[in-house]
Amino acid sequence: MLDDYAHHPTEVKAVLRALHESGRYVRVIFQPHRYSRTKNLYREYGHAFDDAEEVVLTDIYSAAKRTPTA
Repeated sequence: MLDDYAHHPTEVKAVLRALHESGRYVRVIFQPHRYSRTKNLYREYGHAFDDAEEVVLTDIYSAAKRTPTA
């Protein structure tokens, strides 16, 4: 098992390529980080997971600072 913090499509692709080339089965559980990044890079994300045999996507982590309401 490998736990990696890659959240940009280029980083994701590099990690998965290395794992794929090792000959291991690659299962990914990915939580997109920030709505804006996901929206702006959705085309790149479309191919970032090409080297995975299985991909599970979770809800987007907004990472936005929330202000408490009164």
